[in-house]
Amino acid sequence: MSDAAKRTHDFSWRSRNDDQVIVEVKHLAEHARAGGVSVRAADVQLRDDLDDEPVLLLVLTLSSPASGLQTWPVDELYELRRALREQAVQASIPFALAFTFRQDEEPETASEPDASGDDAHLTKALREQTDHDE
Repeated sequence: MSDAAKRTHDFSWRSRNDDQVIVEVKHLAEHARAGGVSVRAADVQLRDDLDDEPVLLLVLTLSSPASGLQTWPVDELYELRRALREQAVQASIPFALAFTFRQDEEPETASEPDASGDDAHLTKALREQTDHDE
């Protein structure tokens, strides 16, 4: 059976409810690592994107950047996103993934998006995803 045919006939995700999918993606994200960047905590939310399509927003709290750097290497962030998307496909996750990154040293609420900026975070994450995917 071809890969396309396998994807067409893979309906395993239909037996899972949204909460189970969120828990599964959170587990994948909490164990993710790319180069010197590792995920310390993950918050996963099912949202609608700008086209009213469902998307999982992953708010990832990352390890602090390497000594002397103010942020993480862009290549490692791209690799982290790529690896998580690949794992989601392998796990038959039925939603697109969008990402927002936070630094480990932020206040205790770092795993929860700021209520005043929820839409801004989602919009930025979706733009980054679109820019990277093109």
